[in-house]
Amino acid sequence: MQARPRRTGRAPRRPRLTAADHIENGEARIVVLAALLFGAIATVPPLVGFSLGLTRSPTPSISIIGAIAIVALTVALSWGAIAMATRFAMRPAPIDAIGGRE
Repeated sequence: MQARPRRTGRAPRRPRLTAADHIENGEARIVVLAALLFGAIATVPPLVGFSLGLTRSPTPSISIIGAIAIVALTVALSWGAIAMATRFAMRPAPIDAIGGRE
């Protein structure tokens, strides 16, 4: 015969999600892509202005390596900011961490 679980009147505890669980889902990818999109849109007017002033051509010249470096830096900074904020928000409450509510 199997013992019945004791009822305490509380709902069972759900497993706590980690920061990695939240970062790996689509939310972080959407934020990173939005950062790339809006960052690219915001840089067009200054780049065209500099290009007109320096080369008298409205099309700015940038190397492929430079563009890849800018995109990589943007992704790293935005992903890092999301990861740090998520870890901070998802950390356990201090009273739970030391086992005060057992």
